[in-house]
Amino acid sequence: MYPIPMVLHGGVDKMKKLQVCLLLIFAFLFAGCSEQSVEPELISGGSETTVADDSEETGYYFVYDSVTLTPGDKWDLVKDSFKEEYTSFESASCAYEGMDRIYTFKSIAVHTYEKDSDNIEIISGIDVTSENATSPEGLQIGMDATQIRELMGEPDDEYTGAFVYTEGSTQLNLYLENNVLTTFSYEYTGE
Repeated sequence: MYPIPMVLHGGVDKMKKLQVCLLLIFAFLFAGCSEQSVEPELISGGSETTVADDSEETGYYFVYDSVTLTPGDKWDLVKDSFKEEYTSFESASCAYEGMDRIYTFKSIAVHTYEKDSDNIEIISGIDVTSENATSPEGLQIGMDATQIRELMGEPDDEYTGAFVYTEGSTQLNLYLENNVLTTFSYEYTGE
């Protein structure tokens, strides 16, 4: 699967425009489916080995507003833990029966899908767009490709404008513009 940059480069002053842009992009994507400046309290990310519902190693995770978000985990277990308000958008899923949802906060967007007919929402991805975002490994928006390689090692996959690191059932996608990190995202790669 090729990573697709979800956001364009923008500063803190452009955060609201960026969030609206993200929602519009997903609205257009989901509409076409047929079959198929306040700083947050805490922004960090990293990787750990945890056990998901299907006993897979999940890998990367992200912490926002003191809440740990792990792609592949149940959204309902953490949804009410946030202090910060968020907006949401939903659309019929292209890949599954049920709904896909996007929960947009000031500095991140959390993507979910319904796993089965019980309406259990699973975190499918997390987009991090804040210039204040830092992972435990030291990743920060604004780093150049050389700094990223020195810090993270060689990516598992590399595409024009993107480095992909894989751990367990997650991917850490780093999006670069002119060899500079502009945003990063976490993606669940399991089922």
